[in-house]
Amino acid sequence: MLNLQTVLVCVGVVLILLVAYRFLFNPQVLLGGIHSEGTTCPTHWKYIDGLCKPSYETSCMPFDPFVITSKVSGCNLARTCGTDWPGKCV
Repeated sequence: MLNLQTVLVCVGVVLILLVAYRFLFNPQVLLGGIHSEGTTCPTHWKYIDGLCKPSYETSCMPFDPFVITSKVSGCNLARTCGTDWPGKCV
């Protein structure tokens, strides 16, 4: 029979591993997702001098892609600018 101390230690270890996975070993960084050209900026935009800049005529302004934290807001921005954003738009 499991005692309370063993259960609490197991739960604590699992929580520590989940926090470490999420904040220390961010899978997007480890897999190159954030810094690869395909997902740093929307399609047909280039990452230059810390900003995503369009490579086509648009009324959209360059922006810092690391300020956008949610997939939904990134996808909405890309679609508003007439393009797509791999990794953010599903």
